Amino acid sequence: MRKQIISLVVLVVALGAAWLFWRTHRSTGVPVAMREHGVQNGSTTKLVGDVNEKAATSQVQPAPSPPLGVSGATADSDKRYLDSVAPLYARPLSFYGKVVDERGKPVEGASVRYSINNNPDPTKTGTRGELRSDSNGDFTISDRGLGIYIEVSKEGYHRVPNDENAPASQRTFANHEKRSDTTAPMPTENDRALFVLRKAGEAAPLVHVRKTSIRVPKDGTPTEIDLSTGKVVAAGAGNLRVEVWTLNQGINPNRGQPYDWECRVSVLDGGLMERTEQFAFEAPENGYRASFEAGMAKDAARWRDGTERDFFVRLADGRFARVSLGVITGGDHFIVFESWVNPKPGDRNLEFNPKQAHAGL
Repeated sequence: MRKQIISLVVLVVALGAAWLFWRTHRSTGVPVAMREHGVQNGSTTKLVGDVNEKAATSQVQPAPSPPLGVSGATADSDKRYLDSVAPLYARPLSFYGKVVDERGKPVEGASVRYSINNNPDPTKTGTRGELRSDSNGDFTISDRGLGIYIEVSKEGYHRVPNDENAPASQRTFANHEKRSDTTAPMPTENDRALFVLRKAGEAAPLVHVRKTSIRVPKDGTPTEIDLSTGKVVAAGAGNLRVEVWTLNQGINPNRGQPYDWECRVSVLDGGLMERTEQFAFEAPENGYRASFEAGMAKDAARWRDGTERDFFVRLADGRFARVSLGVITGGDHFIVFESWVNPKPGDRNLEFNPKQAHAGL
Protein backbone atom coordinates (compact mmCIF):
# COMPACT_ATOMS: atom_id res chain seq x y z
CA MET A 1 0.00 0.00 0.00
CA ARG A 2 2.81 2.38 0.91
CA LYS A 3 4.62 1.68 -2.39
CA GLN A 4 1.48 2.42 -4.33
CA ILE A 5 1.11 5.83 -2.65
CA ILE A 6 4.74 6.76 -3.43
CA SER A 7 4.33 5.72 -7.06
CA LEU A 8 1.16 7.80 -7.35
CA VAL A 9 2.93 10.94 -5.95
CA VAL A 10 5.85 10.52 -8.39
CA LEU A 11 3.41 10.20 -11.29
CA VAL A 12 1.51 13.34 -10.29
CA VAL A 13 4.77 15.35 -9.96
CA ALA A 14 5.96 14.16 -13.38
CA LEU A 15 2.65 15.04 -15.01
CA GLY A 16 2.73 18.50 -13.39
CA ALA A 17 6.27 19.17 -14.62
CA ALA A 18 5.36 18.09 -18.14
CA TRP A 19 2.26 20.31 -18.13
CA LEU A 20 4.29 23.31 -16.87
CA PHE A 21 6.96 22.82 -19.57
CA TRP A 22 4.27 22.54 -22.28
CA ARG A 23 2.53 25.68 -21.05
CA THR A 24 5.75 27.70 -20.91
CA HIS A 25 6.87 26.62 -24.38
CA ARG A 26 3.43 27.33 -25.87
CA SER A 27 3.14 30.86 -24.33
CA THR A 28 6.47 32.18 -25.61
CA GLY A 29 6.94 30.42 -28.91
CA VAL A 30 10.70 31.01 -28.49
CA PRO A 31 13.33 28.42 -27.61
CA VAL A 32 14.73 28.64 -24.10
CA ALA A 33 18.23 29.35 -25.44
CA MET A 34 16.92 32.40 -27.28
CA ARG A 35 15.06 33.68 -24.24
CA GLU A 36 18.25 33.44 -22.25
CA HIS A 37 19.87 35.80 -24.77
CA GLY A 38 17.06 38.33 -24.45
CA VAL A 39 15.30 37.69 -27.82
CA GLN A 40 11.53 38.03 -27.41
CA ASN A 41 8.64 36.80 -29.52
CA GLY A 42 8.02 39.10 -32.48
CA SER A 43 11.54 40.56 -32.55
CA THR A 44 13.28 41.05 -35.88
CA THR A 45 15.89 38.29 -36.23
CA LYS A 46 18.79 37.69 -38.58
CA LEU A 47 19.34 34.25 -40.09
CA VAL A 48 22.93 33.06 -40.24
CA GLY A 49 23.95 30.37 -42.78
CA ASP A 50 22.31 26.99 -43.43
CA VAL A 51 22.99 25.65 -39.96
CA ASN A 52 21.12 28.45 -38.16
CA GLU A 53 18.31 29.09 -40.64
CA LYS A 54 15.73 28.12 -37.99
CA ALA A 55 17.34 30.04 -35.14
CA ALA A 56 17.76 33.77 -34.57
CA THR A 57 21.13 35.26 -33.87
CA SER A 58 21.76 35.90 -30.20
CA GLN A 59 23.82 39.07 -30.78
CA VAL A 60 21.82 42.32 -30.92
CA GLN A 61 23.76 45.45 -31.95
CA PRO A 62 23.53 48.13 -29.22
CA ALA A 63 22.24 51.62 -30.12
CA PRO A 64 24.86 54.39 -30.17
CA SER A 65 25.26 56.25 -26.91
CA PRO A 66 23.38 59.58 -26.97
CA PRO A 67 25.15 62.85 -26.07
CA LEU A 68 25.00 64.02 -22.49
CA GLY A 69 21.60 65.47 -21.64
CA VAL A 70 19.88 63.92 -24.69
CA SER A 71 17.37 61.10 -24.39
CA GLY A 72 17.82 57.95 -26.41
CA ALA A 73 14.86 58.74 -28.64
CA THR A 74 16.13 62.25 -29.33
CA ALA A 75 19.66 61.02 -29.99
CA ASP A 76 18.35 58.43 -32.42
CA SER A 77 16.33 61.10 -34.21
CA ASP A 78 19.35 63.41 -34.32
CA LYS A 79 21.50 60.61 -35.72
CA ARG A 80 18.98 59.95 -38.50
CA TYR A 81 18.96 63.68 -39.28
CA LEU A 82 22.76 63.90 -39.36
CA ASP A 83 22.96 60.84 -41.59
CA SER A 84 20.42 62.32 -44.00
CA VAL A 85 22.08 65.75 -44.35
CA ALA A 86 25.71 64.60 -44.26
CA PRO A 87 25.85 64.16 -48.07
CA LEU A 88 24.67 67.76 -48.53
CA TYR A 89 27.55 69.04 -46.42
CA ALA A 90 29.95 66.97 -48.51
CA ARG A 91 29.26 68.89 -51.74
CA PRO A 92 32.50 69.62 -53.67
CA LEU A 93 33.46 73.27 -53.13
CA SER A 94 35.86 75.26 -55.33
CA PHE A 95 36.20 78.94 -54.49
CA TYR A 96 38.01 81.52 -56.63
CA GLY A 97 38.72 84.96 -55.18
CA LYS A 98 40.76 88.09 -55.87
CA VAL A 99 41.93 90.87 -53.52
CA VAL A 100 42.21 94.39 -54.94
CA ASP A 101 42.60 97.92 -53.56
CA GLU A 102 40.13 100.78 -53.93
CA ARG A 103 41.55 101.51 -57.40
CA GLY A 104 41.19 97.92 -58.60
CA LYS A 105 44.90 97.06 -58.38
CA PRO A 106 45.83 93.55 -57.12
CA VAL A 107 46.92 93.25 -53.50
CA GLU A 108 49.64 90.66 -53.08
CA GLY A 109 50.19 88.88 -49.76
CA ALA A 110 46.78 89.71 -48.30
CA SER A 111 45.65 87.44 -45.47
CA VAL A 112 42.63 85.36 -46.49
CA ARG A 113 40.84 83.72 -43.57
CA TYR A 114 37.96 81.37 -44.26
CA SER A 115 35.41 79.18 -42.50
CA ILE A 116 33.58 76.43 -44.40
CA ASN A 117 30.14 75.15 -43.43
CA ASN A 118 30.82 71.43 -43.83
CA ASN A 119 29.95 69.92 -40.46
CA PRO A 120 26.27 68.88 -40.09
CA ASP A 121 26.71 68.61 -36.32
CA PRO A 122 25.47 71.98 -34.93
CA THR A 123 27.61 71.53 -31.82
CA LYS A 124 30.85 71.50 -33.81
CA THR A 125 32.63 73.81 -36.25
CA GLY A 126 33.55 73.28 -39.86
CA THR A 127 36.88 73.66 -41.62
CA ARG A 128 38.84 76.84 -40.94
CA GLY A 129 42.04 78.07 -42.52
CA GLU A 130 44.17 80.95 -43.73
CA LEU A 131 46.21 81.58 -46.88
CA ARG A 132 47.76 84.47 -48.83
CA SER A 133 46.85 86.08 -52.14
CA ASP A 134 49.39 85.71 -54.96
CA SER A 135 51.06 88.41 -57.09
CA ASN A 136 47.80 88.86 -59.02
CA GLY A 137 45.75 89.11 -55.84
CA ASP A 138 44.23 85.71 -56.63
CA PHE A 139 43.53 82.82 -54.27
CA THR A 140 41.75 79.47 -54.58
CA ILE A 141 40.17 77.24 -51.92
CA SER A 142 39.16 73.61 -52.62
CA ASP A 143 37.19 71.60 -50.10
CA ARG A 144 33.64 70.36 -49.47
CA GLY A 145 30.71 72.12 -47.85
CA LEU A 146 27.42 73.99 -48.13
CA GLY A 147 28.97 77.45 -47.98
CA ILE A 148 31.99 79.53 -47.06
CA TYR A 149 32.72 82.80 -45.19
CA ILE A 150 35.81 84.78 -46.19
CA GLU A 151 37.48 87.90 -44.82
CA VAL A 152 40.67 89.56 -46.06
CA SER A 153 43.13 91.97 -44.43
CA LYS A 154 46.65 93.34 -44.78
CA GLU A 155 48.79 95.69 -42.77
CA GLY A 156 48.77 99.15 -44.32
CA TYR A 157 45.21 98.76 -45.61
CA HIS A 158 41.78 99.56 -44.19
CA ARG A 159 39.03 96.97 -44.32
CA VAL A 160 35.92 97.94 -46.27
CA PRO A 161 32.51 97.18 -44.67
CA ASN A 162 29.78 95.22 -46.43
CA ASP A 163 27.79 97.03 -49.08
CA GLU A 164 25.12 95.34 -51.19
CA ASN A 165 26.16 97.39 -54.22
CA ALA A 166 29.96 97.15 -53.97
CA PRO A 167 32.66 94.62 -53.03
CA ALA A 168 33.84 94.60 -49.43
CA SER A 169 36.51 92.93 -47.31
CA GLN A 170 34.30 90.06 -46.13
CA ARG A 171 31.40 88.05 -47.52
CA THR A 172 29.45 84.79 -47.18
CA PHE A 173 28.93 82.54 -50.22
CA ALA A 174 26.47 79.65 -50.61
CA ASN A 175 27.35 76.39 -52.35
CA HIS A 176 23.69 75.50 -53.02
CA GLU A 177 20.67 76.86 -54.88
CA LYS A 178 18.61 78.18 -51.96
CA ARG A 179 20.48 81.27 -50.76
CA SER A 180 19.59 83.85 -48.13
CA ASP A 181 19.83 87.61 -48.64
CA THR A 182 23.25 87.66 -46.93
CA THR A 183 24.90 85.07 -49.18
CA ALA A 184 26.16 85.15 -52.75
CA PRO A 185 26.55 82.41 -55.38
CA MET A 186 29.87 80.64 -55.75
CA PRO A 187 32.33 82.38 -58.11
CA THR A 188 34.15 80.66 -60.96
CA GLU A 189 37.74 80.70 -62.12
CA ASN A 190 36.84 83.07 -64.96
CA ASP A 191 34.67 85.28 -62.77
CA ARG A 192 36.41 85.56 -59.41
CA ALA A 193 34.81 87.11 -56.34
CA LEU A 194 36.34 90.50 -55.55
CA PHE A 195 37.45 91.55 -52.06
CA VAL A 196 38.49 95.16 -51.51
CA LEU A 197 41.02 96.71 -49.15
CA ARG A 198 41.56 100.47 -49.02
CA LYS A 199 45.20 101.52 -48.98
CA ALA A 200 46.00 103.58 -45.92
CA GLY A 201 47.61 106.99 -46.22
CA GLU A 202 50.38 108.41 -44.09
CA ALA A 203 49.30 107.95 -40.50
CA ALA A 204 49.84 110.46 -37.71
CA PRO A 205 50.98 109.55 -34.16
CA LEU A 206 47.56 110.06 -32.59
CA VAL A 207 46.59 109.86 -28.94
CA HIS A 208 44.03 107.05 -28.92
CA VAL A 209 41.45 106.36 -26.20
CA ARG A 210 39.92 102.94 -26.73
CA LYS A 211 36.17 102.48 -26.68
CA THR A 212 34.84 103.02 -23.18
CA SER A 213 31.50 103.66 -21.50
CA ILE A 214 30.63 106.33 -18.92
CA ARG A 215 27.43 106.60 -16.89
CA VAL A 216 25.69 109.96 -17.26
CA PRO A 217 22.74 111.58 -15.45
CA LYS A 218 19.38 111.76 -17.21
CA ASP A 219 18.28 115.13 -15.76
CA GLY A 220 20.54 117.28 -17.94
CA THR A 221 23.44 117.53 -15.49
CA PRO A 222 26.58 118.03 -17.68
CA THR A 223 29.30 115.37 -17.91
CA GLU A 224 32.69 116.66 -19.08
CA ILE A 225 35.38 114.42 -20.60
CA ASP A 226 39.04 114.93 -21.44
CA LEU A 227 39.44 113.42 -24.93
CA SER A 228 43.16 112.77 -24.40
CA THR A 229 42.54 110.53 -21.36
CA GLY A 230 38.93 109.39 -21.64
CA LYS A 231 38.36 110.46 -18.03
CA VAL A 232 35.49 112.43 -16.52
CA VAL A 233 36.84 115.72 -15.20
CA ALA A 234 35.58 118.71 -13.23
CA ALA A 235 33.34 121.33 -14.85
CA GLY A 236 35.37 123.57 -17.16
CA ALA A 237 38.36 121.20 -17.32
CA GLY A 238 37.19 118.95 -20.15
CA ASN A 239 37.04 119.12 -23.95
CA LEU A 240 33.70 117.41 -24.54
CA ARG A 241 30.46 118.09 -22.65
CA VAL A 242 27.45 115.72 -22.81
CA GLU A 243 23.96 116.49 -21.46
CA VAL A 244 21.00 114.08 -21.54
CA TRP A 245 17.36 114.72 -20.63
CA THR A 246 14.94 111.79 -20.36
CA LEU A 247 11.22 111.86 -19.47
CA ASN A 248 10.65 108.23 -18.56
CA GLN A 249 9.27 108.54 -15.03
CA GLY A 250 6.75 105.77 -14.40
CA ILE A 251 7.76 103.92 -17.60
CA ASN A 252 9.35 100.49 -17.58
CA PRO A 253 12.04 100.60 -20.31
CA ASN A 254 12.44 96.82 -20.10
CA ARG A 255 8.96 96.46 -21.63
CA GLY A 256 9.87 98.56 -24.63
CA GLN A 257 7.65 101.48 -23.70
CA PRO A 258 8.80 104.63 -25.59
CA TYR A 259 9.52 107.95 -23.88
CA ASP A 260 10.82 111.40 -24.77
CA TRP A 261 14.58 111.97 -24.61
CA GLU A 262 17.16 114.36 -26.02
CA CYS A 263 20.88 115.01 -25.73
CA ARG A 264 23.36 117.76 -26.48
CA VAL A 265 27.07 117.35 -27.24
CA SER A 266 29.30 120.43 -27.00
CA VAL A 267 32.98 121.25 -27.40
CA LEU A 268 34.18 123.83 -24.90
CA ASP A 269 35.64 126.86 -26.72
CA GLY A 270 35.86 124.79 -29.89
CA GLY A 271 33.53 123.06 -32.33
CA LEU A 272 32.43 119.81 -33.90
CA MET A 273 31.16 118.56 -37.26
CA GLU A 274 29.52 115.26 -38.23
CA ARG A 275 31.86 112.80 -39.97
CA THR A 276 29.86 110.77 -42.48
CA GLU A 277 32.56 109.09 -44.57
CA GLN A 278 34.37 106.12 -43.03
CA PHE A 279 37.65 106.84 -44.78
CA ALA A 280 37.67 110.61 -44.27
CA PHE A 281 40.77 111.14 -42.14
CA GLU A 282 41.57 114.80 -42.74
CA ALA A 283 39.67 117.16 -40.47
CA PRO A 284 38.04 120.12 -42.28
CA GLU A 285 39.62 123.49 -41.61
CA ASN A 286 36.31 125.35 -41.18
CA GLY A 287 32.58 124.71 -40.77
CA TYR A 288 32.47 123.67 -37.12
CA ARG A 289 29.67 124.52 -34.69
CA ALA A 290 29.66 124.71 -30.91
CA SER A 291 27.16 121.90 -30.23
CA PHE A 292 25.09 119.10 -31.74
CA GLU A 293 21.61 118.06 -30.58
CA ALA A 294 19.63 114.85 -31.09
CA GLY A 295 16.55 113.27 -29.53
CA MET A 296 13.46 111.16 -29.94
CA ALA A 297 9.78 111.82 -29.18
CA LYS A 298 7.85 108.97 -27.62
CA ASP A 299 5.37 108.94 -30.51
CA ALA A 300 8.08 108.77 -33.21
CA ALA A 301 7.39 106.23 -35.95
CA ARG A 302 10.81 104.60 -35.59
CA TRP A 303 11.55 105.23 -31.95
CA ARG A 304 14.94 104.25 -30.55
CA ASP A 305 16.49 104.62 -27.12
CA GLY A 306 19.77 106.10 -28.34
CA THR A 307 21.93 107.39 -31.17
CA GLU A 308 25.42 106.87 -32.61
CA ARG A 309 27.43 109.53 -34.44
CA ASP A 310 30.98 110.26 -35.58
CA PHE A 311 32.44 113.75 -35.30
CA PHE A 312 35.43 115.81 -36.31
CA VAL A 313 36.42 118.03 -33.39
CA ARG A 314 38.42 121.23 -33.20
CA LEU A 315 39.69 121.85 -29.68
CA ALA A 316 40.25 125.18 -27.98
CA ASP A 317 44.06 124.92 -28.23
CA GLY A 318 44.01 124.36 -32.02
CA ARG A 319 44.33 120.57 -31.96
CA PHE A 320 42.05 118.39 -34.09
CA ALA A 321 40.41 115.07 -33.20
CA ARG A 322 37.77 112.62 -34.28
CA VAL A 323 35.26 111.02 -31.93
CA SER A 324 32.88 108.09 -32.19
CA LEU A 325 30.05 108.72 -29.72
CA GLY A 326 26.97 106.74 -28.73
CA VAL A 327 24.23 107.77 -26.29
CA ILE A 328 22.16 105.04 -24.61
CA THR A 329 19.07 105.91 -22.55
CA GLY A 330 16.67 103.66 -20.65
CA GLY A 331 17.49 102.51 -17.13
CA ASP A 332 20.98 103.75 -16.34
CA HIS A 333 22.16 106.18 -19.04
CA PHE A 334 25.55 105.77 -20.72
CA ILE A 335 27.70 107.31 -23.37
CA VAL A 336 30.06 105.03 -25.30
CA PHE A 337 32.92 106.78 -27.03
CA GLU A 338 36.31 106.34 -28.68
CA SER A 339 38.63 109.21 -29.55
CA TRP A 340 41.70 109.95 -31.67
CA VAL A 341 43.52 113.25 -30.97
CA ASN A 342 46.36 114.69 -33.02
CA PRO A 343 48.74 116.11 -30.39
CA LYS A 344 50.22 118.64 -32.82
CA PRO A 345 48.18 121.90 -32.94
CA GLY A 346 47.03 122.76 -36.45
CA ASP A 347 47.73 119.26 -37.88
CA ARG A 348 44.46 117.99 -39.36
CA ASN A 349 45.71 114.49 -40.21
CA LEU A 350 43.62 111.97 -38.24
CA GLU A 351 44.59 108.73 -39.96
CA PHE A 352 45.49 106.15 -37.36
CA ASN A 353 48.16 103.47 -37.21
CA PRO A 354 48.11 101.51 -33.94
CA LYS A 355 51.89 101.01 -34.10
CA GLN A 356 52.40 104.78 -34.02
CA ALA A 357 49.78 105.57 -31.40
CA HIS A 358 50.37 107.48 -28.21
CA ALA A 359 48.51 106.01 -25.25
CA GLY A 360 45.87 108.18 -23.64
CA LEU A 361 47.58 110.27 -21.01
